[in-house]
Amino acid sequence: MVGYRPERKHRYIYQGKLYEDIAWNDLAEVIEAFHWKINEWYIVPPDGILKAGFDQAFSLMALTCMLIDTLSQYYLGKTRSTQKTFKDFLKETIPPFDTQLPQPIEYTNPRGNPAQLETYADVLYVGFRCGILHECHIPLYGGLTGQDQLRGKMFDVDPDICTKYDDGRDCPTVRMDPTLIYPAVKTVFGQYINDLLTTDPNFDSRRELFKTKFSASFGEDLTNSKL
Repeated sequence: MVGYRPERKHRYIYQGKLYEDIAWNDLAEVIEAFHWKINEWYIVPPDGILKAGFDQAFSLMALTCMLIDTLSQYYLGKTRSTQKTFKDFLKETIPPFDTQLPQPIEYTNPRGNPAQLETYADVLYVGFRCGILHECHIPLYGGLTGQDQLRGKMFDVDPDICTKYDDGRDCPTVRMDPTLIYPAVKTVFGQYINDLLTTDPNFDSRRELFKTKFSASFGEDLTNSKL
């Protein structure tokens, strides 16, 4: 597989900070650079959107899905995005997403075969993440809500029949509130950074997984990088 390396004197790790200005053997400095970069990409923009109100919920959900996708790869040490990585991360960090739907949702998978969405994590990935990023919209079995319409829940099945299958059968509609989901993911991100920076050896394996993804994405070998 083709890989890439940065030209340190010409490439910025973030605004005002060149690659050559980073002490790459100092893992704490690398983690802080990563923290700054992810904050710039995926925290500052949704924070602004969140303040703008529910009318911006679509954009907030899009950025939230991108943040989950990003964190899942670093957290689990994966160099590429996959549905399994996305959902495994949610299962471990925000367990309510692993809850079974009262009734599965039927859909056609990317191979053109009939399949079912069985958990809220399934719906978030296939309907919201892939729907927004690949199809530019959320399928009709999904909907955005806000202003605490779900009474403090991040997601739920709409009690009304809002969607039907082509053959006329009732189809469940899952509503999700990005104004609650995003803050939950942001909290996970903050805790993740704290875990990476602690000297507790219990988090050594997590740091190694972080190194795997960081090296693949930013082109720097962190094998000898230590706290």
